[in-house]
Amino acid sequence: MLQKSGFDIEGATEIGALHKPDMQHHFCVYCKNWVYSDGQRIPGLVNFRATMLEDPSWVRPFIESNVGEKLPGVASGAMHAFSEFPPQQDRQKLMQAFEREGARPL
Repeated sequence: MLQKSGFDIEGATEIGALHKPDMQHHFCVYCKNWVYSDGQRIPGLVNFRATMLEDPSWVRPFIESNVGEKLPGVASGAMHAFSEFPPQQDRQKLMQAFEREGARPL
């Protein structure tokens, strides 16, 4: 996840998946792959698909969400893990920690 104010995308997207106002999933209009999600459920943030970056080699997971639903044996190496999304009261501290400790583009 990144702050929405620091996120930019080239090309058009369309809303796909469940079309709910609390979480909108944006897909590439050309290839139909999921690119990012935003909405009321994660205000001010976007959850983006790192593999859609031109160079994803610098990306290292910092926060892992919905681990209550992950498959056995899956390990992301994230520094923080939550069974669902991080609680609203923790998000500001997590964003500040990411600003200090998170991965940066090469």
